[in-house]
Amino acid sequence: MLMRRLKGFTLIELLIVVAIIAILTAIAVPNFMEAQTRSKASRAKGDMRSIATAIEAYAVDSNSYPPGYKTAPSHGLIALTTPVAYITNGYPLDPFRPAVFAAPKASYTYELMNAHNMIIEQGGGIYSVDPANPGTEPFKGVWWWLASRGPNNTFGFRADEPEYDLRERIFKAETNPLMLAATVYDPTNGTQSNGNIYRAGGDVPASHSRLMNK
Repeated sequence: MLMRRLKGFTLIELLIVVAIIAILTAIAVPNFMEAQTRSKASRAKGDMRSIATAIEAYAVDSNSYPPGYKTAPSHGLIALTTPVAYITNGYPLDPFRPAVFAAPKASYTYELMNAHNMIIEQGGGIYSVDPANPGTEPFKGVWWWLASRGPNNTFGFRADEPEYDLRERIFKAETNPLMLAATVYDPTNGTQSNGNIYRAGGDVPASHSRLMNK
């Protein structure tokens, strides 16, 4: 009787328990990851709504949008912090930033656009314009966009897609909206799908507004 009471679990019983734990883990972990992604996406959209309000308040007071990358002593979102604090941090952190990134690369991206859908920033380029060397392109900012990297932690559609391709897609969106659509995060494709989370404001072209303000 004593020996019977001390008897442990059989191997089959242990295997059944392990199998049940494995099944529960297989169900719980993906759901946890999905919940994390949904939470980060909601936070990114909320942050960008607040930043958008600050950008428009700045525009009302200054009669212009915050300047593009390194085109003024106080540029980008930094311009929203001083001398008037429309936001308290010039580098608000993107919840989808890669862990190794520090400010400013860990921040949401802000870009100022001209009427030709070219980015206004220092250096210029084929899809950008530098106010120091405007050439034939106007360098007055008429609209802007913000972006979070989204679940794939990178700008553009794929992790191996250079930023140059993203600029081309934004520039050509009026004639080829599918190019830009491929870079927009769409949770209906699965919360872990690729693409950026956008918000745009100002005189946004209709082709861009439909995609960037989903």
